[in-house]
Amino acid sequence: MAVECKSQLTATDVEDHLERMGKIKAAVPQYAGMKLYGAVAGMSVSPEVQQFAERQGFYEIVPNGKTVMIANQAEFAPKAW
Repeated sequence: MAVECKSQLTATDVEDHLERMGKIKAAVPQYAGMKLYGAVAGMSVSPEVQQFAERQGFYEIVPNGKTVMIANQAEFAPKAW
C-alpha cells in the first residue's frame, strides 16, 4: 500500500498521488506482479476531497479521536494498480 499523508489533504495532493501510483511499479520492479493499493491520509480533509479520493479508488484515512480510521463508504471498492 502506498499512502500519501498531509496535514491538510487537498484535491491536488490526491491528483499527485494518483500520478505516482502509475509510476511505482516501474520504479520498484519487484512489485510488478503484485496488486498495489493506495490511500490518502490527512489531519484535515474536506468532505469534497474525501469523495474525490474515493472516486479515484483510494482508501481514506482520517483522524478519529486519539487514533485514525478508514472513512470510505461501505460500498467502496478500492482500485488496484
